Amino acid sequence: MATLELFDKDRQVKETVELPESVFGAEVKTHLLHQVVVAQRNARRSGTASTKTRKEVTGGGRKPYRQKGTGRSRMGTTSSPLLRGGGTIFGPHHRSYEQKVNRKSMKTALRCALSARARENRILLVDDLDLPVPRTKEFLKLAE
Repeated sequence: MATLELFDKDRQVKETVELPESVFGAEVKTHLLHQVVVAQRNARRSGTASTKTRKEVTGGGRKPYRQKGTGRSRMGTTSSPLLRGGGTIFGPHHRSYEQKVNRKSMKTALRCALSARARENRILLVDDLDLPVPRTKEFLKLAE
């Protein structure tokens, strides 16, 4: 069974705490951790990149010039992707990057992460976090 030291505010060891094997004794499944981390990072993406197609560009209702007699190519609208100011052909549109992760998988991944941290002794247990002044500098002093 894993044990961790419990510290007070002055970084003095107060006691050692036995960690429950059900949470901190899990085997590390890297594929599951990877899946959950990728899903969480994808969920933070906004997915707001967007371009306008030829039907969404304003204007372009009238034929720019007559069909024959100009020597130029025939053209029916100025919103064509071939022209400057026209629409984009296969540009990006709004999409969600969210990935579904099963509830059991999420819980197992959390147990794996906590177990890995406990094995590397990278968990800091503090008895009381009541800081005299709620400042980041004070908290970082305690966390070092």
